[in-house]
Parts: sequence; structure tokens; C-alpha cells
Amino acid sequence: MLTADGCLKRRERLWQSLTTKPDWIVLSEPQHLIYFANFATSPFTYAIQNASAVLLLGAEGTSILVVDNLQVEFTANACVDRVEIATWYNGRETAPYRTACITNKAREVLQSCKGSSFGYEP
Repeated sequence: MLTADGCLKRRERLWQSLTTKPDWIVLSEPQHLIYFANFATSPFTYAIQNASAVLLLGAEGTSILVVDNLQVEFTANACVDRVEIATWYNGRETAPYRTACITNKAREVLQSCKGSSFGYEP
């Protein structure tokens, strides 16, 4: 298991490696969520199939993990400053498209953050 200090140092190395620094970096690849935030879900949990998450890294050192409500239990060991939760499935209504739910929540969070330039995974 990764430590909070280890994840922080990895994020610092990422920022140091950039010649042009955006205000925010948006990451969503599972291996990057593990590497930079120690966040991973279990492939053996049915409710996690087709789940995605987003890690937002701010130039000043902020880290925000965006997940849906069925992934909350997997955030316990995440090494981030805060977790934002999108309600995807509530058991009473048809669930919307899961990826769009996370994307919309990440966009909502970013709108409340300072800055206007963004880096992202292609």
C-alpha cells in the first residue's frame, strides 16, 4: 500500500517535470489513480463494473478525488485532500450513464477552483 507521503512526493515530481505548468491536472486512468492517490477499486465487486473516477491535482498541491456513491468505500485509503461524491445510483431511479455522472461532478468541482489552464491525459 502506498503512503500519503509517497503519493505526495510522486505528485511533486510530476509538477517538477512539467515545463509549462497548468493550474490543474485532470487524471482518470486507473494506474494513475493508484500511483498518485492510492485509489483503486476491487474488480471482484459487481457494483464497480464500468466505474470511473477522476483525480484533480492543483498546482498549489491540492488533490481532489471524484468518485460516485458506490465507490465511497474504496476511498478510505486514498491519499488525497478531499473526496467529492457524485450520486450515480440511489436504488430508486434508473441510473444515468456512469461516466457522464463522474465527468459532470468533476467539471462542477473544477468550476469552483481557481485557475483557467488545465492539463489532462489524452
